[in-house]
Amino acid sequence: MTRIPVRRLLNLTGGLLTLGSVAMPWFIIGGDAVSVFQPNGFVWFVPWTILAGGLISIVSRYGGLLTVTGLVSYSVSSPIFFLSTMGAGTTSAFGIGFWLGWVGTGLSIVGASWSLPFPPSALLFHKRRA
Repeated sequence: MTRIPVRRLLNLTGGLLTLGSVAMPWFIIGGDAVSVFQPNGFVWFVPWTILAGGLISIVSRYGGLLTVTGLVSYSVSSPIFFLSTMGAGTTSAFGIGFWLGWVGTGLSIVGASWSLPFPPSALLFHKRRA
C-alpha cells in the first residue's frame, strides 16, 4: 500500500471544502440567506471563479490563488442589490459559505504545487543522447 503525502491530502480537502462552500449561504441579510449565485452586477464572475479555483485546488495549490481572487472580489463588493432593497438599518454578515471558502483556500495553498501522479516536467520530451 502506498503512502499518501499530507500535502496532496490538503489539496483534496481544500478543493472539496471550496466546492462545498458554494452550496452554503454566502451572505446573511436580516436573517435571510443569500447564495453566491444570486444576482449582483459587480460580482457575477465570483461563483465561476470559486468553482474553477476549487477544481484546480484538488490538483494544485495555485487554484487557491484563483479562489482568493473570487473571495476578495466578493468581500469588496457584497450583495449591494439586496442591501439596497432591505434598507440601511438591516443587519448583515458574511455567511458560512464565505468562511468555508477561506478555510478551503488556506488548506489548498498549503498543499502541493502539483499533485498529479507525475510532475509537469515529465510531460516534456527530452532529446535522447546517442
